[in-house]
Amino acid sequence: MTSVHERLALGAELLTLIDRRRSEMDNPGIGLCIEQHILARELAELEAEILADPGALALFCRAEAPVRSPGRKVG
Repeated sequence: MTSVHERLALGAELLTLIDRRRSEMDNPGIGLCIEQHILARELAELEAEILADPGALALFCRAEAPVRSPGRKVG
């Protein structure tokens, strides 16, 4: 098991390599699945940490999403 610092460093390194390869190959789709996986994993981890201990972010955390009436137009 790696530490958070090591995992973030490895993720950043992989994203840098993906970006370099995209530039070299002129193909923005290279490594897209890996990039999405790295970002989704880190965002899920961050969300779990915030929800477990919101601290100063407590004002911005919601237990559930607001419910909209299906027939009502927004805007």
